[in-house]
Amino acid sequence: MQASERAELIRQYEEGVPTFTKALAGVPAGALKWRPAPGAWSVHEIVCHCADSETNSASRIRT
Repeated sequence: MQASERAELIRQYEEGVPTFTKALAGVPAGALKWRPAPGAWSVHEIVCHCADSETNSASRIRT
């Protein structure tokens, strides 16, 4: 991997939380818990899953 590719991936990784924050800024709290279908994940559950995945990925990246 070239340094420029690595730098771009790091930049994208760093933008993850601000991107989620901006995307969800105007969404009412009740809408975050809404499920589009029985058994489907709510936005809240998806965000929690992404946060968990980020925590695991971050530890792998740093080692």
